[in-house]
Amino acid sequence: MSTESKALIYGYSVSDDGRVEAVDWTSLKKGPLETQNKRIWLHLDRRHPETIAWLKDKSGFDDFEVDALIREETRPRAVEHEDGWLINLRGINFNDGEQDDFMIALRIWVTDRVLITTRAVKIRAAEDMSREYAAGRPPQTHGDAISYLAEQLVTRMEPVIEQLGDRVDEIDESLTGDRPTIRKTELAVTRRHAIAMRRFMSPQKEALTALSGAKHSLFSVANRKEFRDTLNILQRISEDLESVRDRAQMVQELITEVRGEAMNQRLFVLSILSAVFLPLGFLTGLFGVNLAGMPGTNSPFAFLILCIGLIGLGIGTFWLFRKLGWMN
Repeated sequence: MSTESKALIYGYSVSDDGRVEAVDWTSLKKGPLETQNKRIWLHLDRRHPETIAWLKDKSGFDDFEVDALIREETRPRAVEHEDGWLINLRGINFNDGEQDDFMIALRIWVTDRVLITTRAVKIRAAEDMSREYAAGRPPQTHGDAISYLAEQLVTRMEPVIEQLGDRVDEIDESLTGDRPTIRKTELAVTRRHAIAMRRFMSPQKEALTALSGAKHSLFSVANRKEFRDTLNILQRISEDLESVRDRAQMVQELITEVRGEAMNQRLFVLSILSAVFLPLGFLTGLFGVNLAGMPGTNSPFAFLILCIGLIGLGIGTFWLFRKLGWMN
């Protein structure tokens, strides 16, 4: 495996007798792949200028294959093309600080002798397979390699779905009790991740369905069975994701209800206070006019009598509201 350029992330060749060797990027740049008596896997950074230049000018691949490997926006798919398959799959982005894309793509061009995978950011499934190659335990065929990658990408989704579900449950529990805690931002992030996963679930299932039914020499009967098993896992994950989405929607409605109830309670208190102080304000305003003839202007006890009367009026108003059931 070359360390001279980031264009080639991993590169291995496997001879017919099972011997694994690292592929050198310097020699690779000289021309098309030499695959006589060996299988080759190259894992490339699709955004690196050297990767793009090599794929277009030196790899020997046609424009359709090159475009599929370096295109920015893709959806999961599996398409037979000439003697190989073009496959796009999606997996969870576990890279810290790079959560703008929650689901990241792995683009694949595969034949009996050549396996090319490209990515924009680190993908753990490719790292796992690289360790198998480095340990001298490469997949027996490229069909086995595709099956391995698909399984690794899908099985890593399961704990993420469980975490999303647990997070929704925690937010739901925080809304119960006398003093509910509204965690609207956290719920928004959870829903955004669920939506990002749901967007690619259906096309990912279509891609795996195509692979599980592929009548091609590249994929053995065992490979097709493994694709079906992975598809079953993905189907279960999809159902769990639908459950998370529905529960998140219910929690969102509950948050709206709690916020509305809190707002109504505040408005109710303000309304009660306004109703209590309305007659008090009327009386103080009336006695505040500076006109002749106002009662008590010559009495030293008039202000005290007015204060006691206002207090009594306030207490009487509260008693009346409780009697009418407005404050229960």
